[in-house]
Amino acid sequence: MFWRRKKADFELFSIDSDNRRGSYRVKPSEEEPILLNLNNEKFRLIDIGALGFSFQNKDFQVNDEYDVDFYIKGYIKKIIARMYIVAIDEHDICHCAFQELSEDDYEAIHKYMLEKQKAETRGYT
Repeated sequence: MFWRRKKADFELFSIDSDNRRGSYRVKPSEEEPILLNLNNEKFRLIDIGALGFSFQNKDFQVNDEYDVDFYIKGYIKKIIARMYIVAIDEHDICHCAFQELSEDDYEAIHKYMLEKQKAETRGYT
């Protein structure tokens, strides 16, 4: 089960305060970013969870749907998914949800999140 420690840890683990999403997300490190391939452009993910992710907006709109792909640390296969933009916040961040994600990819994201959580508790990020 995913948990959060102190308030200072919100940089690594985030939960929407207005409850728009119902899952934890982790922040990829600067040294090992997750780069989303969307419309033949690369976007650095701000956070990721098994149900979705967020990234900086570039002229996208709420309810837009796209096929995307990306790699995560520890998983050799490229994750290919269908996503849609649920919301765009006041900081121009797109909050997205997966529409179609294979069970293996879903599990790989969970494993990535768990590894990030373990690293954080050991003092690594």
